[in-house]
Amino acid sequence: MRNSMMKRAAALLLAATMTVPAYAVYAEDNTQIEAEAAEAEAKAEAERQAAEAAAQAEAERQAAEAAAQAEAERQAAEAAAQTEAATEAQTEAQTEAAETEAQTEATEAEEYQTSFKFENDEVVIVVKTSEEAKLGKDTKLTAKKLEEGSEKYEAAKAATINSLGSSEEELYSFYEIGFEKDGKELDVQDSHMTVNVTFKNEASAVQVKDGAAKRL
Repeated sequence: MRNSMMKRAAALLLAATMTVPAYAVYAEDNTQIEAEAAEAEAKAEAERQAAEAAAQAEAERQAAEAAAQAEAERQAAEAAAQTEAATEAQTEAQTEAAETEAQTEATEAEEYQTSFKFENDEVVIVVKTSEEAKLGKDTKLTAKKLEEGSEKYEAAKAATINSLGSSEEELYSFYEIGFEKDGKELDVQDSHMTVNVTFKNEASAVQVKDGAAKRL
């Protein structure tokens, strides 16, 4: 009977023990751990996403700043180039204006020679020119005696006979006059000069007054 009571007590004790099995406690502990792990994982994921978003935002901000700085530098470079071009153009225009003014002043200040003289044993030729002829300093009057029988001589003789009514038998001396500077012949219009020819031996010379006879 005592053995029977002990078996029953053991059975009751076993039954009481089995009402709260160990795996139930373990299951409760695992659920809490899993929940905490999931929460930590979610928090870590949120922090990672936040960090990525912050990094992307910072990268975009830096890119925007770099683009803005590059645009500002480009605009500044264009403005500097335009300013430099405008300055160069203004300087060039001022230089050209100064050169033109200097040339004008030099031209206005230049003194033209208006009186010329040629003389040899036979004749004295004095030529007066107007300033419109623009004969500068160092301009020389040239006078070349025409050779008797030459084409120019005969033309001058014919013009003299026609204008003065002289005869073929008279003696004539003709001079072709001109102007030169630095070895170059200058073209001067007849309307810009007055020529006076005087022969030293007036008794044996005919004073030619006709311009056509004096200048061919």
